Amino acid sequence: MWIFLGLLFAAMASPDDAVRLHPTVRELPESGKITRPFLKLICEKLVKGGRQEFDGYPICTAPPAFVGESMLPGQFGIRKVYLGHFTNPAADEAVLATAGGEPHAANFGGTVLMERKDGNWEFRWYRSGLITRDCAKAARRDGRDLLLCFFSDTQNGISIGDLYTVDLMKRRDSEREILLSLIDDTLNCGGYLNPREGASVRRSSFKEIAISNSGKLLSTTVEFGVRKYTPKERERCAIKVTSDLRIPAALLPETESYEIKFAWDGEQFRLQPASANSKGLVELRPEDR
Repeated sequence: MWIFLGLLFAAMASPDDAVRLHPTVRELPESGKITRPFLKLICEKLVKGGRQEFDGYPICTAPPAFVGESMLPGQFGIRKVYLGHFTNPAADEAVLATAGGEPHAANFGGTVLMERKDGNWEFRWYRSGLITRDCAKAARRDGRDLLLCFFSDTQNGISIGDLYTVDLMKRRDSEREILLSLIDDTLNCGGYLNPREGASVRRSSFKEIAISNSGKLLSTTVEFGVRKYTPKERERCAIKVTSDLRIPAALLPETESYEIKFAWDGEQFRLQPASANSKGLVELRPEDR
């Protein structure tokens, strides 16, 4: 059976005993009993007295040296801790998923790698923008551990949801391998420029991520649809979004459900051939259809 840390949002019984995951539910912070010892090792100061948490997790009052001086006081904390062998089968390591201390361009967080030597945890490195707050561990055949992660973000009316793996043995900026990426631009109304022209908008979301207890099958359910706006519909959408930050239900694209599956081969999750058409469809840009 797999142990789920960040991705375990909601579970329900099913005929194949799969663990069901719901990526739209906000992640819960790790217990302070787990995160606080690591926080003490990397923070210059901890909050003492008064409010000792920010957004539900322990925080530093001064930025760790590896983050830099741009961090706002009382923002940096550890969301999740994963213990395993990430860079070497013989290494005793901890991955710390951090939140705060980074701008939106760096996804408001990063990842710290620690290694235990002679009974003591030592700092290895910090990677800004590498988000591991909602992940599960997968044991590779070579003895190392891979992380399976989910992350979503919205900026300028465009929401992006990524399902990806993280291999921490790889060099910086190449450790992520995206399995499935969805874009929803309904709040962007197809773009605010040239309002006299029509535009296509995508409506897409992960409805469920499930992985069998054997760890060999990863299944995702995606809702996806595209709608072509007339210039008047596009204008109505832009007015409503500007005033209410939402669009009328009558303007939302109709969606259909698609199931996309990946099989674990001991090294990586591989797209099953039967899911190739569905993956290509939900990741296709409207202008390419």
